[in-house]
Amino acid sequence: MTIAEFCRNLIEISSFCSRTYDFVASRKICRAFINKRIQQRLAYLQTHRNMRFMIETTGICNAKCVFCPYKDMKRPHIHMSDEIFNKIISQIKAEHIRPKAFDLFMIGEPFLDKKIFDRIHLLKKAFPDSKINITSNFSISDDSIVKQIIESDIDFINISLNAVTSKRYKQVMGLDYNRTIENINNLISQKKSKLRVSLSMVIYNNEKLTDIIKFFFKWALKADSIRFQRAVTWANKIQVSHLLGEYPQKILYPCNDLFERMPILSNGDFALCCQDAEGMTRKNIKTDSIWAAWKSEVYEKIRKIHLSASLKNFDMCKNCFGTNSNGANWFFLNR
Repeated sequence: MTIAEFCRNLIEISSFCSRTYDFVASRKICRAFINKRIQQRLAYLQTHRNMRFMIETTGICNAKCVFCPYKDMKRPHIHMSDEIFNKIISQIKAEHIRPKAFDLFMIGEPFLDKKIFDRIHLLKKAFPDSKINITSNFSISDDSIVKQIIESDIDFINISLNAVTSKRYKQVMGLDYNRTIENINNLISQKKSKLRVSLSMVIYNNEKLTDIIKFFFKWALKADSIRFQRAVTWANKIQVSHLLGEYPQKILYPCNDLFERMPILSNGDFALCCQDAEGMTRKNIKTDSIWAAWKSEVYEKIRKIHLSASLKNFDMCKNCFGTNSNGANWFFLNR
């Protein structure tokens, strides 16, 4: 785990650290630095078709996470068709987009997609310089899946574990804790140096600080990184007891996802961001090109709100981690 990751985790789990960071980040000199970085990255994106893609190859999940809108989704729970997946690849090439990375997850559990490894191979063949990242609950993994992960071109896998005890795991995810732990240990024991494995924990409502600390010490020496993340409302679809934007000294900054990552759902719909579970754009790759959708009015309208003072009154986004990092997600030009 890097120093930056460690500091970020402290800010997520500690109210004192969060308020201290918010105070420092709200100082005039820090705000000026962040705003300069934002302008630099936006200027870069105006002239370079260099973005990340989030591709939901399946909208089906085996977990019952209490902090996820999956059970109340109106769109069908389906696997992405070959037609849509192949169209994504062909459009990226035809439109001369340079994908920085492919994040193969969103609402569904990626390893429920029986074609996931074939699709990873196709992406790496088409875009050899692009990173492949996956987030999984890892509960359905077995020796065959672990073997294919090790032999695949996956660069990074985050395992969404979210608990340190079997009882809590059942409460928040509805899965078998012992089976998942066995799967995780199996992967870590076999992984090669190229593959980075991260363990994450969503802090949902009244999470015990002792459990958060236990989670850290249980996995800190085994995983390449640990990530704590406060639960969010998913555009007001989930009730959480702590709101990210509740501190008066916090400065809201535009979400970099709106400018740098294109999510595509399993039915081909373009989503606004990783928290748009339903695909509110009403645009689909079957009828709209990637770049035309990306520059369309529906995206540009939200981006203008994010770049303006009215963001603090924009209910859909004001309590999301994307706007509440106090500019940390804009600090570095990682190009």
